[in-house]
Amino acid sequence: MEKNSYKFGKLLEKLIQISNQKNYALANALGYDVSYISKWISGSILPANKSATTICHNIAKFIVGSSNEIAIKKLAELYGEDDEQLLTEIIYEKLMEAYQSNSGKNERDNYILTMENNAKVVVNPRLQKIYLDTASSKISDRKKLEIIMIADLFSLGKEDKLGIASVETESIVENIENKNNIHIHYLISLNRSEMDIVFDTILLINMLTNYADIDFQVFNCKKAPCSILFAIRDQYMHMSVISENHRAIVSSTSMDKNLANEMFDTMVQIEKSQSSILVDHIDVEDFIENKLYMHSIISPDIRWLIGRMNELLLPIDIFENCVSQIDKDDLYKEQLRRLNLMLTSALDISNIRIIIYDSAFCEYVLNGELDFYGEKIKLNLEQRRRHIEYIRDIFTENSNLELYIVAGNFVNDFKNCSNPCVYLSSNIQYLRLNRDNGESLFRVIRDRELKNVFDDFYEAIWTIDNPIVIRDKKSIEEKIDNYLNMLTLLGNGKQSR
Repeated sequence: MEKNSYKFGKLLEKLIQISNQKNYALANALGYDVSYISKWISGSILPANKSATTICHNIAKFIVGSSNEIAIKKLAELYGEDDEQLLTEIIYEKLMEAYQSNSGKNERDNYILTMENNAKVVVNPRLQKIYLDTASSKISDRKKLEIIMIADLFSLGKEDKLGIASVETESIVENIENKNNIHIHYLISLNRSEMDIVFDTILLINMLTNYADIDFQVFNCKKAPCSILFAIRDQYMHMSVISENHRAIVSSTSMDKNLANEMFDTMVQIEKSQSSILVDHIDVEDFIENKLYMHSIISPDIRWLIGRMNELLLPIDIFENCVSQIDKDDLYKEQLRRLNLMLTSALDISNIRIIIYDSAFCEYVLNGELDFYGEKIKLNLEQRRRHIEYIRDIFTENSNLELYIVAGNFVNDFKNCSNPCVYLSSNIQYLRLNRDNGESLFRVIRDRELKNVFDDFYEAIWTIDNPIVIRDKKSIEEKIDNYLNMLTLLGNGKQSR
């Protein structure tokens, strides 16, 4: 029988031989001296515990990546998988199993760490939020924050969804001076069979909005387990197993630094190998320079959900007034003029569906603030009147343009949050979020599954049988007339003073 102390070394040696590589080639790939590879193979030493996850993953990548067709065939026969990405993961898991077997039996420190009472286990916990919130109260180092989480988010119960979406990290974030030192990565599964399409999509939008000023990224992890894995580097880890009825069966939390980092590094490897980013964040100027804005206008099947008034429905005179107020060079301003001409043409000939929040109109009437390509522009009462009259005219005159007004919130849980701004088309889909300083940030949807989610979301709110959605043309015209009357009252009030 193979001695336990040699499992890792024997497996490593076998993999190197099958791939027809040399020790020094693996050493170069890992950034180690070749003597370390020889010692790992002989079993005299093992990789350091804190580096084991990364080393095993990089060995697996090297073995598969450097193997020729014959070697890949041998590996596929050995492990029953010919897909190279999955084969890499299997080899990584086998290396980790061998490593853990060695370290658990031969390294006394690791054995003691495994057996110590360094974690709290709770059976049938009520809410994940309770356990995740402990992270915000026990963080000791406020200079840097690195969080990673894996969860089948949309398969959870409503309260857990809301709790995990925020994880009460706002209190930590506020206490870290340099926002560049904050990194939060969520890996979620887009489990369509479990999704409440309206609630979950708005939940995701609010997650992106809440952390618009930091490195906050969301990934599609198709193999997200029926569990919650959460770690803060150097600080904290949490793990829960979830049942089919959305309840946690058991939860474990630990403040042990080594455990937290081992969990963190493992999830980072899953992020790199088994997930894809859902959205890219792009600032306004890059969005325009890269022709993404143009493609969103000329694309078929245009659908907008407008949570605050912006440049999309401006008459030419108001547009030129706004251009004159922004501090940009002439070339950039000319780009905006070309975009506006294209947009005007699109309004005349394209089939466009628009949903505007009633609150977006009301706020605009009262404060006159317009989000003009990410710049905040203040318009006077007469300019606001001109603008709203223009919207009314294109709505009544263009049969290809459909307009609905939302007089309320689709989800009451988010009634105190900013209304979402979503822009969809066949070519490109993006969100417009507000930074803390008021500037706009564009988040372009990259993942195909997420694009399908947003398509379904828009169809749901467009067709939903909900009294908050005003669809009747006459009622919409009356609403717009009411906004104009509000402007008249505001103007009379100013004149009387």
